[in-house]
Amino acid sequence: MNPIPIKAIAIPALTLLVPTLLLGLAAPEISWVTSNLKRGGWYEMKALYPQFRGNGVARLASQDLREVANARLAKFQKNASLSSAPPNSPWKVEWKGTVSAATPRFVSVLGTCEFDTGGAHPNEDVVGLNYAIRGGVAKKLSLTDIMVVRTDPVDLASEFVLPKLKAMGIRSVTSGAVVRLTKAQADNFVLTPIGVAWVFGPGEIAPYSDGTIVAKATWSELSGKVTKDL
Repeated sequence: MNPIPIKAIAIPALTLLVPTLLLGLAAPEISWVTSNLKRGGWYEMKALYPQFRGNGVARLASQDLREVANARLAKFQKNASLSSAPPNSPWKVEWKGTVSAATPRFVSVLGTCEFDTGGAHPNEDVVGLNYAIRGGVAKKLSLTDIMVVRTDPVDLASEFVLPKLKAMGIRSVTSGAVVRLTKAQADNFVLTPIGVAWVFGPGEIAPYSDGTIVAKATWSELSGKVTKDL
């Protein structure tokens, strides 16, 4: 299997949802990198992900985002190569990272993967990737890392997210088919200026045609249970 070609590109201006949440401290410098895999008649795959210049959080975020994006492409490439003949239509895969927040102490990115591998329709999934200083060291965050109460993170996420989904009319919740999130769903969030946004890919918790579902809880709602002091 060939290594994934990587190209760095500079984008002079990028509007972040959170330029900084720490007064007096500048957000880390951001550049963008593309990775491409192409085999004529077989597949076309691309990843676009941010790289951060700065402290330990920036370095950890950069390394992990690079690994996550390229590992996703490599997995599709491996699966495409299992066949002895090219598909009827070349597989198309695009992974893209969108910066939700970037400060000297934490980084939050939404990863979106759109892929068409010959099914009834193209597919898409989403993942929240969060990094911060916790306990004096840079680490990749789960919900537990930003909680200030000792309780099951799945219970806490379900407490806030399910009422939001119900109010949105999500049928799997209103019908009672979904009464508790999974651990993966509880940890699938991004940090925003106003709070925490849990994300669900198309078809995950609602019909595929409904697209990506986002359930937002404000810092005020989360007060006493989740910290915004990152």
